[in-house]
Amino acid sequence: MQPTQRLQRVRFPSVVLRVANTWCVLAKTKPNACANHVQRQGFGLFAKSRKCKAVRRQNCLQILADCNNAKITIDGGNFRLPVDLHHHFVVQYTVKGKILAKHKKEKMHVQQALREIESFDTIIIHRHSNPDGDALGSQIGLYHIIKANFPHKKVFMVGDMSQRYAFMEGAEMDDVPQETYTDALAIVLDTSAKHLISNGNYALAKRTVRFDHHMFVEQICQHEVVDTTYESCCGLIADFAMQNNLEVPVLAAKSLYTGMVTDSGRFRFDSTTSRTFALASFLMKQPFDMTDVYINLYSDSLQMMQLRAKCTLNIQLTPNNVAYIYTDKNTFLSYEVDSFTISRGMVGTMSEIKGVGIWVNFTETDQGVLCELRSKRHNINQIAVKYGGGGHLKASGATVPNKQVAMQMLADLDLLATQ
Repeated sequence: MQPTQRLQRVRFPSVVLRVANTWCVLAKTKPNACANHVQRQGFGLFAKSRKCKAVRRQNCLQILADCNNAKITIDGGNFRLPVDLHHHFVVQYTVKGKILAKHKKEKMHVQQALREIESFDTIIIHRHSNPDGDALGSQIGLYHIIKANFPHKKVFMVGDMSQRYAFMEGAEMDDVPQETYTDALAIVLDTSAKHLISNGNYALAKRTVRFDHHMFVEQICQHEVVDTTYESCCGLIADFAMQNNLEVPVLAAKSLYTGMVTDSGRFRFDSTTSRTFALASFLMKQPFDMTDVYINLYSDSLQMMQLRAKCTLNIQLTPNNVAYIYTDKNTFLSYEVDSFTISRGMVGTMSEIKGVGIWVNFTETDQGVLCELRSKRHNINQIAVKYGGGGHLKASGATVPNKQVAMQMLADLDLLATQ
């Protein structure tokens, strides 16, 4: 396909993707044979290149083609996509050939982020509330990377804590007065939406930067490094350090590795790529105890094993085999653990049920009903976004006001399971 000739023939909104020196047109049409997640979005693919990758951002029509050897149709012929899709790319959104928006190469964003860090003497690092291993790992990791490479700078970490990850070294948060933000740089990590950020004082900072690997929901900071091809924000920070030849001290490496392990599901999720292992290898050059990481993450007390058994007994199925657990507030309080342990910690109890492709864990709290959505093949992110949440294609979360709304979400997931 000659891109300059074919683009003008597109009669509906499309995405033009340039990878290296080849072009693809991702158009809204029904394909004959394609990867499951492509087919679910209803996108056809016309391309010259076999290396194509883009992600849904707001209302732009896009495609995610990061499947392992998935068969797709290109101009009537079938072939398999290569696994290695880690090229920097430029994406142009077009309608009948007119460019609506253009994203610069990721490398340019990374270099600008480093310049922002170099320019400020005071840096305050934020991340999402109710933190998981990736949020804390990226926060602790970036903190110690900055301190090691710029020892004269004042660096702070802020946010709430999680009982589940209290074992992580260096996880003590700082109490930063508002006036400190006046001449400071605020960095937001692992967060796709403003309302998810723990401590909203980041907005008071003179300059703001975001590092994130979630699907784009909204612009949060003045400068943003958002790349959904990473399995974790920790992986993104590790690559940031490696690209810029920054020293990564032992504690930073251990923290980043911890976050990579948790967000990749011990390197089992399909977000795991050859780059994931390359970055893990880069971090493991530092002499931290990898066994210590796994013991703290996956060795359970007898109380926790009994709690998991109780949650397992509460699993229910919808008519279309969506598995769910609903823990009401009184039951949650009787468990005497934090909300993270029940919501995020117990959603995995449903992941290996035969015949179940979508599962969700509902937990009633004072803040509302916490919803943790997971799937094996379906894009459940669209459901999370509908209810004010976000995340990834197959792992997302949201908080809804009450059980009635939670059951509406469950009905939407049940309908999605039929598609």
